[in-house]
Amino acid sequence: MVKKMANVTLGDGLEVSASELPDPDLLSALGDPPEKVLFFDGTLSLGDDDLDLDALEGVVVVAGDLVTKGDVVNLELDSGSALVVAGALKARNLVVGGARVHVRGALALKNTLLGLGESGSVHVAGNLDARAVFLGGFDFSFGARLRAPVMDYVAENAAADFGPADDFKALIQRDVLVDGDVDVANLIRRVRLSGKTPLTSTANPSRVIIEKAIKKFVDKGKPALEIDRTLTGHDSYNKHV
Repeated sequence: MVKKMANVTLGDGLEVSASELPDPDLLSALGDPPEKVLFFDGTLSLGDDDLDLDALEGVVVVAGDLVTKGDVVNLELDSGSALVVAGALKARNLVVGGARVHVRGALALKNTLLGLGESGSVHVAGNLDARAVFLGGFDFSFGARLRAPVMDYVAENAAADFGPADDFKALIQRDVLVDGDVDVANLIRRVRLSGKTPLTSTANPSRVIIEKAIKKFVDKGKPALEIDRTLTGHDSYNKHV
């Protein structure tokens, strides 16, 4: 495991090859080694700034925590730099389109995890805390405790999780919908500019334990997982990190 170093900024990123990383295992979740790695040897602290994955090339690797009061964002639905964080990721929002995000520690968001489309992914090995997790057919998993209401707004998934379409849409804020469908531009505007979640207060039940999900998340002989304030047990969430 890479030891936590001093705080670094975006200007401290080093362009290295995968073989030059102090811990090559950091890239194991991505499959084939990337040609270009932007490496931050320590905790990346961005203050109030956003981390725009669309503006970077290759794979971004942070050896410590990634901390910002702004957003980590990738708005391209079919592309974006992959992000690997060895520690925890703390931000206001995490908005992901086509990028792949792997967090070995916890993910703590002040507001929302927003997964756009079906090309990208977010996998968290530790706890996940957010006001809401809002997905569009997105590949998403967590390895420990989830404390956030979760909704997949793609119609076929929503029907399975919430029943009749009218009941499902009643859980989404009206300013996100256009002609009854989720509008991505409105969704991003509400989450990033207004700092609000896409979900209504109705979509925030008290603590719920989903036994079916627990059986899929936990290997035999390990302690049971608590899935707090979770609205769905959709199979796309049940892939163990």
